[in-house]
Amino acid sequence: MFIDKKFEDTLRGKDLIYPTKEHYSIMHVYRYGNILATITTENVAKEAMRLDNHLMVLHKIDTGVGLSHDFSKIRDDFKKLGIAYEIEVDVETFNHARDEYRDTINYRIGIFKKELYEYHGVTDNPKADAVYERAYDRGHSSGFNEVSSNFGDLVDLII
Repeated sequence: MFIDKKFEDTLRGKDLIYPTKEHYSIMHVYRYGNILATITTENVAKEAMRLDNHLMVLHKIDTGVGLSHDFSKIRDDFKKLGIAYEIEVDVETFNHARDEYRDTINYRIGIFKKELYEYHGVTDNPKADAVYERAYDRGHSSGFNEVSSNFGDLVDLII
């Protein structure tokens, strides 16, 4: 059974955004115990520009030298400038998003397995999963076409 590139990319989740803790983080920026800004990945550019103006007034940075608009890089800017910050992660939402991502990938692979079993006529064979696991171990690093090819090579052992 041949798998086209689009289906391969779908199985690998290339159309999905893999959730990272950064996506679910909130950065609180402080000066003398007061919060100057609350930064997320969505508002980092807007808050960086707002903080640029504030830091220029405080003579912390020069005109034309601005903070990064990248959430992961702005931390380095704060360290260089001696500005206190803390990062809190919404762990519950992050874990939910990660579980949802995994569920989506597992659902797609389930569809692939079903089609693969139907193609080879082993839908009701109790040993089909064992053959799939062996084929997956042998070929997944090269993609699902290789898994399919290995399954085709091994399926004769259970028919």
